[in-house]
Amino acid sequence: MIDRISKEKKKRKLIVFWLLSLICIPMLSFYGRGLQLNILLRFPEEKLSLGLGLIFFVLLIVSGTFLLKAGKNSAAYHLVWLIPLTFFLYASLPFCG
Repeated sequence: MIDRISKEKKKRKLIVFWLLSLICIPMLSFYGRGLQLNILLRFPEEKLSLGLGLIFFVLLIVSGTFLLKAGKNSAAYHLVWLIPLTFFLYASLPFCG
């Protein structure tokens, strides 16, 4: 009974995640450039660089923790590509160079 309830909660969380993605992707496609310019004008480059670095670091820690908890689950090892992608993306940002 408890196992079934936890599976239903996980399923609801996954549905909410996908619905948020479904909303965010078109919104950022339409308004992303203006939002990006607005952020670049309002915040100094040092704060943006530090903030994004912290966000990427937290994402790496979370994905690494998930990877360690997954054990021998081969699908979880696809998270490994996040590490170089994060560093290359961060290095390619115009205000981080």
